[in-house]
Amino acid sequence: MRYLALIMLVILSVSAHAAENMKLTVMTYNVAYGAGVDPTEAKIVERDTKGKVAGNRLDRVISVIKHVSPDIVGIQEACSWDKNDQAVAKQVAGELGMHYYLAKSGKSRFNVALFSKLPIIWARGYPDDFTRAALQAQLKLPDGRILTVFVAHFNLLRAPESHLSEVRCLARQMRLRSSNLAVMMGDANFRYGIHQESTDALLASRFVMAPPVGERIDQIWTSKPLAGDVKEGPEIPAELTDGTSDHRPTVMVIGIPGK
Repeated sequence: MRYLALIMLVILSVSAHAAENMKLTVMTYNVAYGAGVDPTEAKIVERDTKGKVAGNRLDRVISVIKHVSPDIVGIQEACSWDKNDQAVAKQVAGELGMHYYLAKSGKSRFNVALFSKLPIIWARGYPDDFTRAALQAQLKLPDGRILTVFVAHFNLLRAPESHLSEVRCLARQMRLRSSNLAVMMGDANFRYGIHQESTDALLASRFVMAPPVGERIDQIWTSKPLAGDVKEGPEIPAELTDGTSDHRPTVMVIGIPGK
């Protein structure tokens, strides 16, 4: 009996230690017009980048994600990934071995998508509230707790009224989860502390931006229960990302506190 009790104590101790040391690698990536899977959209990117980003780049985008091996990936500009019964989104999920949810834009071609190693138990998009797109999802952690994830792509600053409206819309949803385990990622189209009105609007969510802050528009924010253990992920070699998009991925490693 004592031996059995000792075994149970060891198992519980190991389980608690694993929970306290759970780390999630989180990645946000604007893949520029769907990584060029549609030839017409590929030509737009090639024109806008003066040939620096050209052609169908999907295989290279997948290679970048595989190199990082994130637990959670938020994709912006998932253009044409919804076509043919979401064929491209399904292909990406299959090659990565991840669950996925794609949120279609109700106003443009700029969808967003979430890919996750954790089970997605609930998700919704906001097709009427964003010029581009946004989504909210709930993921199940290994210990049974829920992690809420937001993926967003705000409108450009040159459309200030709709940009701020979208930031405030998402901030309201985020604030409802600010005391829970939650992460927001995406293309914010503003720079923290430099575009102050947008910064203040998102800070109203009571989330905290993952460091370093400043010039980066591809951002990751966490709720306060997660803010104490956030570190920037390893740098991705330039030869992997050059030419894949006009954005570089942002990667953070987030510690999940024990129960």
